[in-house]
Amino acid sequence: MPQYIDKFNLLASNKERKERTDTCSSCEHQVMKWGVAWCQECGCHIEGKSFLKASECPLNKWAKL
Repeated sequence: MPQYIDKFNLLASNKERKERTDTCSSCEHQVMKWGVAWCQECGCHIEGKSFLKASECPLNKWAKL
């Protein structure tokens, strides 16, 4: 990821995002709507939420970075 995109160090790394989305893909609270994965527990778009370091799973399946 180019450094200028994450000037304030807010984004998770590719590895961290993959770990988060892999965790969510096996969760019973993930649903597909409009071809996109959503969390029924918090209502978030999973891939979008996985980008931010400060995001966390409401079920404690993954934490803030």
